[in-house]
Amino acid sequence: MKRIITGIVIVIALVIIGIIVFILVHKGQDILSAANEQDLNTELLQVQTKVKKIELDSEMKNDTNQLKGQKFSDCTEEYAQKLKDEGTISEKDTNYKYYYIWDQSVLDELSLNIKLKDGEVYIVNYITSEVIQATTSDTDMNVHSTNDIQL
Repeated sequence: MKRIITGIVIVIALVIIGIIVFILVHKGQDILSAANEQDLNTELLQVQTKVKKIELDSEMKNDTNQLKGQKFSDCTEEYAQKLKDEGTISEKDTNYKYYYIWDQSVLDELSLNIKLKDGEVYIVNYITSEVIQATTSDTDMNVHSTNDIQL
């Protein structure tokens, strides 16, 4: 009888431990996800700060040659067409000509300590100060924008 009770106690303890481990793993994933989201928001805001500074310098000197990156309107990459098709960036937007693409070389030139992954670019607008991070893969596109950040 004592062995049966011991066995039941062990089984109950293992079930409780399993539940606790499941909860901790699930909670840990939530915390990690929130931290990654915060890192992304921080990077978007760092880029936005640089965009505002460059735009102000360009405006003060009346020199659009100071604007960094490749004009979005000149981009022939597939992701540019996807962004247009999805309506993220519209050619009808009055500020369309102020969208520029920042790749790793622009971030390095501006001494931003941000490392883009393969398929990632920033698309910045020098008038609205909007910053969009676009990540493309063979099958999907993820877009994050400073307009989505809840302060």
